[in-house]
Amino acid sequence: MLDTTKQRQLAQIIPRGMEGDPVIEEYRVRYDKQRETISGLNRTASNPSSYKGDPAILLDLILEGGRGGVADLRQEFLFKGNWLPESHQRVIVLIEQMDYWKMSTVPSLESAREIMRTYMQLGDRLISLAQKLVDLGVSVFVHHPLGDFDEYHQLLLPPHAHHAGLGEQGRTGLFIDYELGPLVRVGGISTDISIPSGKPKDRGITEFCKKCVYCVNNCPVSALPSLTKLQSLVEGVEIEFKVNGDRCIKYFSNHYGCGMCMFHCVLAKPTKEEITKRVERIETWYTTWEIPGLLNEEKMNYVKRVREQSTS
Repeated sequence: MLDTTKQRQLAQIIPRGMEGDPVIEEYRVRYDKQRETISGLNRTASNPSSYKGDPAILLDLILEGGRGGVADLRQEFLFKGNWLPESHQRVIVLIEQMDYWKMSTVPSLESAREIMRTYMQLGDRLISLAQKLVDLGVSVFVHHPLGDFDEYHQLLLPPHAHHAGLGEQGRTGLFIDYELGPLVRVGGISTDISIPSGKPKDRGITEFCKKCVYCVNNCPVSALPSLTKLQSLVEGVEIEFKVNGDRCIKYFSNHYGCGMCMFHCVLAKPTKEEITKRVERIETWYTTWEIPGLLNEEKMNYVKRVREQSTS
């Protein structure tokens, strides 16, 4: 299980430049209302589901609202002291994309507003889906992307997005979606219903990030060391690359929440078509050139396991 120390620090930060802004304040009021609604939904989570229908039908309901998927709940990505029901063994993952052009101004008030808008939009999607599931008799526990440890920040969402088959971890440590790129936020709903889950994929994004240092060169405080190993969200790859969290948080706190590393990524593009094209190019490079040349037996075994899971 995961320690909560660093996440608690992040949850308490209000980046400089955002205080008193009427748009940000409006979002904060909206967030408080979302928390209240979510708290009400989560208080019923301990009640087992009464839903008797086909779990596969729920997958259609999940995907009709936008980008999303389902993963098996991973115990290693639960926070210590969490109070999720033990019966909850699936995590529904929803992804929301930020506007590329508004994020192009990072760090700025405009980009800070866009980040908050994305959080709130995703919060609304989570509440809407959770309410529909509850009406069907499904036990749910909502995990807002902005988080709150006293109420519902119980698990780490990006690795569950990876295990749902939606993307991979980049050099920044952040999640990169195969269709939407790195300018995203991740939210979730855990449940006890055995909804068909996805499988983790290895399309070469993480491996490509070992070669690419574009985000490193654009980090204003050099919080992303230009090493060739990455911290992995999945078992089977050693944790050898770490973001300098202290440097990152200090700049983040004083510059509108930053976001430079997300925007300055070769997969941050204004259209889904361009992102898809670049992901496909990386996958072609990875499959054709990189995998045959990899001498790391541990990595090769990991790729083999992921591919076997993807086809099973």
